[in-house]
This record gives sequence, structure tokens and C-alpha cells, in this order.
Amino acid sequence: MSLNRYDHENIRRKIDGYMIPSRERPLETREDQFERAKAELLGHLRLQIERVEEFSFADMRKKVS
Repeated sequence: MSLNRYDHENIRRKIDGYMIPSRERPLETREDQFERAKAELLGHLRLQIERVEEFSFADMRKKVS
């Protein structure tokens, strides 16, 4: 996959935001952290997509607190 500079940096920043060392995995490599962070990000993005797909026009008009 060939990404332009903007897309590359955007994806990189998103994954990097999830790359927090795990106390439960003290021997985890940086690549393992990357794979874990990427999986967590993808899970959150899928959840966001599901929520957007389920959102209706009536939801748009609701007042929420």
C-alpha cells in the first residue's frame, strides 16, 4: 500500500496513541506493542463505524445531556 505523507503521518499518530507499554507484559517488544496498539485502534474504529451506521435522523434531532 502506498500512502501519501499526510495519510502516513495520520495513521502513525493514531497507532502511536495506543502504544503504551504494558506492565503485564514487561518483555513485550516494540513490534509486539505496535501489533497490540494497531488491533486496539482497529477495534475502536470498528465500534465507531457501527455506532455511526446505527445512528438515525431521529438521533440527530435528540437533545442529550
